[in-house]
Amino acid sequence: MKKYIMTNLIMKLWPERRSFNDQEIKTALQPTMKRLQRQHFMVSFLRGLAVAMLAALLLLAYSFLRPWADVTFYCLVVAGITILVTVVLAVISRPGLWEAACQVDAKGLKERVSTALELSNSISDNPMQRLQREDALKQLCAVDVSANFPLLLPRREGKILLVLTGFLLLLNVIPNPWQGEVDRQMAVRQEIAQQQKQVEKVKKELEKKNEKAPSARREEGIKALEDLQQKLAEAKKQEEAMKSMATTEEQLHKIASGKQDHVNSDLERLSQVLKQEEISRELGEKLATGNSREVEPSFAKMAEKIPALSIADQQKLAASLNKSSMAVSDGGLKNQLSQVAKTLNSGAAREAGGQLQSLGTTLGAMSSQAAVNSDLARAQLALQSSRMAIAAVGNSGNNGNIAATGTACQNPECNTPGCNGTCQGGNSPGGGNSPGSGSGQGTKPGTGAGAGAGAGAGAGAGAGAGMGSTNQDNPQQRASSGGPAGGNLPAGMNSEDYEKIYDPARLGRAGETSYVKGQEGSGPQQTMAIDNPDIMPDTMLPYRQVIGEYSQLARESLNRSVIPAGTRDLVRDYFSSLEN
Repeated sequence: MKKYIMTNLIMKLWPERRSFNDQEIKTALQPTMKRLQRQHFMVSFLRGLAVAMLAALLLLAYSFLRPWADVTFYCLVVAGITILVTVVLAVISRPGLWEAACQVDAKGLKERVSTALELSNSISDNPMQRLQREDALKQLCAVDVSANFPLLLPRREGKILLVLTGFLLLLNVIPNPWQGEVDRQMAVRQEIAQQQKQVEKVKKELEKKNEKAPSARREEGIKALEDLQQKLAEAKKQEEAMKSMATTEEQLHKIASGKQDHVNSDLERLSQVLKQEEISRELGEKLATGNSREVEPSFAKMAEKIPALSIADQQKLAASLNKSSMAVSDGGLKNQLSQVAKTLNSGAAREAGGQLQSLGTTLGAMSSQAAVNSDLARAQLALQSSRMAIAAVGNSGNNGNIAATGTACQNPECNTPGCNGTCQGGNSPGGGNSPGSGSGQGTKPGTGAGAGAGAGAGAGAGAGAGMGSTNQDNPQQRASSGGPAGGNLPAGMNSEDYEKIYDPARLGRAGETSYVKGQEGSGPQQTMAIDNPDIMPDTMLPYRQVIGEYSQLARESLNRSVIPAGTRDLVRDYFSSLEN
């Protein structure tokens, strides 16, 4: 039925093409027919252009009612389709020989040419027909085609085009109330495209590691990243991209965790315990590298040495392994460690060597699992970073340029290590409007004790803090600035929830101290003389007295949490650097 309707429509649009046998008249009509076709195509194109401009005008007007980032694209698509359809229809309905003959006859030939064409198909041949043909041909050749059929721009179509052009220019000049939202959407799409490249980079890193050490879980992670790439290519909105990335993060977390979320923590604790004794320190160091190719040979080497060890050394090794068994949570690993220790204490050196070699094989497999966990955790962190980047770009259109940890600082001196371009301003009556805390990435330690510490100074020497301690209760701060100098506290927590500590020396390599000049206000000032301007008696505890407790609490919290393995490694490295 549909095919029948389309056929009838085409037959109605397609004019009837009649064939004529008089070649001379057909040749004489060619200039007229070509001129008529040019005029026909010009008028059809202008009409199609007018329709396309009208459609674009309606789409642009609609974009003033709601944010539409793709309005330009759809305007071009609709205009292109309209003009293409117009050209096709113009070709189908173009004038032929019969239309040209009728138009020539209308110029004063009184149907001579059309009659001659009609008689050209007649079978009979008589003198009257020949005379009529000769007269028609003579009159046709005398017609001035250029003068009688000039190419004229149609006035109606021209006026319509001028009006539509004016409206289109007006809509492009008038500010669109949704332009800010449109710019935000375009910026989000560009950021999504940029993060697609980051996802591709993460996927290639996993593929490269999987070539060296094939793993089914890595392959699952690679497949999840490939699906994410496809979803990001189709995503047009911030919500779609962030939802896809969050889903993939969850998939990677499940793949990395599964029933093996204890592996990394067990290996970490086992490595720490083994490194405490001289006899087993090499085993702990190899285990700490996480390279399964080094773990197994190191335990095999130790298994060969056991018969040559003294009774005292064997007992020390047994004690270290027995202590290690109490530190791990995996039941099978705990039994293996205990069995080796028991065999060593019984004096069966060769049997203990075989058990130790088997233990090395088990730990090598666990190291491979831990490596996969770490790789997937790093991929998960990379996706989280990409998702936060998209969110930051999306939020910038609504809330201005908002940093992840604070409001963008307008003071040019805020662009220093430790402040990272963001700061939380204090508005103290006596100390000025200078920032009281810094928010940094922790690459250059400041004078604070937080994980992301950066030093910021108002009128005093306030210590910036990330997720560490604040210096709100420092009397010097209160005296000089009249307000708190607290860092970025988690939601629902006050600075009183933290224990006040101080650190008289820098940690690690020398960093850079950042100072922000304050402006003297009109409020009252209070000064007091103290022996040590950095430390008030009975107000803070020495840093060295609490770091051990803090480190232990942090490790216990990590073991009970669902934090990805890659993040746990970063936290452990941070506290290890503090202890060292």
